[in-house]
Amino acid sequence: MLLRDFVSTVEARTDLELVYSDPTMCILLCKSEGGERRIRLGLWAVRRMHWEQIVEAFHLPVQACA
Repeated sequence: MLLRDFVSTVEARTDLELVYSDPTMCILLCKSEGGERRIRLGLWAVRRMHWEQIVEAFHLPVQACA
């Protein structure tokens, strides 16, 4: 997945917020009924995985997947 596609997908979701990013990793804030959690994700993983794999790996809600 291209990084710009990843960022666009995160920005399109109301339950995710990109709270930090540097050249090697990012931190997402995931908001759900059960509360909030922060997910640290290496950008190498974003480059190698598809969005569906990221959703599955971090148990993100599926309803808004692009």
